[in-house]
Amino acid sequence: MEKVVRAFPITSREDLMKMADGVEDFTAEQRKAFFNNFNDGVEDWYYQEIAGKPHVICVAIGNNLEEGYANYAKLDDPFSLWFKEQVAKLTQVDVNKTPKGPEVEHVFCFNGGYL
Repeated sequence: MEKVVRAFPITSREDLMKMADGVEDFTAEQRKAFFNNFNDGVEDWYYQEIAGKPHVICVAIGNNLEEGYANYAKLDDPFSLWFKEQVAKLTQVDVNKTPKGPEVEHVFCFNGGYL
């Protein structure tokens, strides 16, 4: 299982919530087709203000995320095109060029096994 975590500054919490609501305009089959690209991956988005500015923190978990991100720009079904357009409006990041968003470095994993 792979995990990718990243944070994006966003235009506003209101815009994020509009995007979240817009996902429901697509059928479950359309949304599932997008995530099939990531071998049934799951992505959670969290809202947080950092230094008084709105951000979204995204956590993706799946069996083959790297392959999914490599194919990301090629996705041209209606949901994928809408999703990528919404991400670009919300974050100013073109996920066709940088599908994982801003570069992130995994520093350590904290769990009870280290104590």
